[in-house]
Amino acid sequence: MPRIVSTPRLSELESHAGALPFARSKSDRLEKELEAARRKLGELERDLEKLLKTTAQELAKGAGQVREANQRAYDAQRATHRANDTVTELKKEIEQLRGKLTENPRPEPSGVVGRYLNQAGAHIDITLLVTDTGRRSMHCNIVDLRLVACCTGCGEKNDDEAVLSEGVYDSPDARHRYIRDDWNGGRMRRWSQSHAESCRAVALNTAA
Repeated sequence: MPRIVSTPRLSELESHAGALPFARSKSDRLEKELEAARRKLGELERDLEKLLKTTAQELAKGAGQVREANQRAYDAQRATHRANDTVTELKKEIEQLRGKLTENPRPEPSGVVGRYLNQAGAHIDITLLVTDTGRRSMHCNIVDLRLVACCTGCGEKNDDEAVLSEGVYDSPDARHRYIRDDWNGGRMRRWSQSHAESCRAVALNTAA
């Protein structure tokens, strides 16, 4: 025979049966939310993977740049050391040359009172020539003064007779006035300056 459920129990079952659609609806909603959360988690994991990959690449690139910078700094340091060594050697050679020049100094031509350099570094020397006439007056020698300019590069010479000064009472002051005079010394200085600006001949050392 069918089992007869008591009225209170029947009411309880009816209550549960009425709540079942609501529970199923809530369950479906929770499942959807769970699925959405899983998708979001997957997206976050993919983003994290990309971020880690990008970070690793940037770190590797940065490490490479650091190595290159260190190598450049090392190369620059070596180049500096080599340059310093070269400078030291050059200084030694200069000191040796100075020593040789001190031991065997190059004599200056006698009577040179002015000097110009041409375009190649050769000298244009102005030389004072003093000729003793053999005469004396007031305890002074009477001399002839003359200036001559000569280029040691091309050999061109200016011995203009116009700058000859005869019968001069010889003294340092007389020589100075003659050399600085605008007509005598000035004439030779202007010629030497003009020649120096245009001559490109190189002086050759013909000494044995």
